[in-house]
Amino acid sequence: ASRFVWQYGPTEAPTPAPTSTPTSLFEICFSGVNTVVTKDRGVVFMKDLLLGDKILTDSKQHDVDVVYSFGHYKKDTSPREAEYLQIMPSGLEISPDHMIFVIGGSNTDNSLFPIPASKLRVGDVLSDGTAVKDIRKVRRRDAYAPFTFSGTLLVNGVLVSNYVALLSSSSGQ
Repeated sequence: ASRFVWQYGPTEAPTPAPTSTPTSLFEICFSGVNTVVTKDRGVVFMKDLLLGDKILTDSKQHDVDVVYSFGHYKKDTSPREAEYLQIMPSGLEISPDHMIFVIGGSNTDNSLFPIPASKLRVGDVLSDGTAVKDIRKVRRRDAYAPFTFSGTLLVNGVLVSNYVALLSSSSGQ
């Protein structure tokens, strides 16, 4: 009969630290200055969002869903900065690889479809019906990535996804 032996620790010498620096730990986030609408507390900053909060996930249906987890929950005390795209006029600050919903485009029925934020262009129409006027790069020390069961949430009134593009915007793909 086989027996399992549980070990709580390394069995070999640790491998050397990688020589290349990862691109960022914050590639799938929102900054804390963004807002979401909660069912019980009204409009709150992303940095004040809590596990269990019920937030708006669809502006047309007024659907709410539970924040069941966070992929990142880094307060602005981090020494590392994250780079976000600030989408105007909404002021949404989103990481370049995060998925954001736009209206129309190649779809003739004006339905919503997700694209990486890095692919947004001035003139694209967001889910709230506003056209993108400007896209700026901003740096912040915080990072938040709330997860909902529906896979979507409204941030600054704009429909975004919990998910990111599979290919990095910096990979040249």
